[in-house]
Amino acid sequence: MAAYVRECAGCDELAVRLYEWNAELAASFMEVIHHVEILLRNRMHDELTKSFPPNPCPWYEQNIFSGTAGPDSIMDAERLIVRRGRSVTPGRVVGSMSFGFWNALFGHGYEPLWRASLNRCFKPHGPSKRKDVSTVTERMRLFRNRVAHHERLFHQDLRSRHDELLKLAMWIDPDARDWIAGRSSVLLILQNRPH
Repeated sequence: MAAYVRECAGCDELAVRLYEWNAELAASFMEVIHHVEILLRNRMHDELTKSFPPNPCPWYEQNIFSGTAGPDSIMDAERLIVRRGRSVTPGRVVGSMSFGFWNALFGHGYEPLWRASLNRCFKPHGPSKRKDVSTVTERMRLFRNRVAHHERLFHQDLRSRHDELLKLAMWIDPDARDWIAGRSSVLLILQNRPH
């Protein structure tokens, strides 16, 4: 609570209210992140499946990850699925991969994959350059981790984080962006920060 007390100039009562507000805000952000992350990974899976048809194996088992940690992440996901007593299916593998995995596919080392497939995830509404997408998804990854690790959020530009999440959704599917924005309570909670 020390950071909250400091932010509230030593007022314990206000610090508790700020802490509660931060928790409510984090929950609201996590809902938006949840929808955007699923939208992004499902679109990436669809485009990769089109580019690398499952003949005889799905895209994530094909030789598109040379020299990267991709295969290790995939094997970890498959082992986790098996440990849970489930059969390994593409849907379960896609759902088990971390956001870090999906974000990494926009890294510099994956420029050929961007050109062959992933650029289509953002047509016709998003940027044509991998780096532009990578910049946004990396900020999303860092922010997502802060929210998931229950860190304080009040010192960040939270309106910009929210806008950027919606922008990423809009690049993929404007209708999905509108649906996510319509469900989001982030802006309302931001207005109600305790003073």
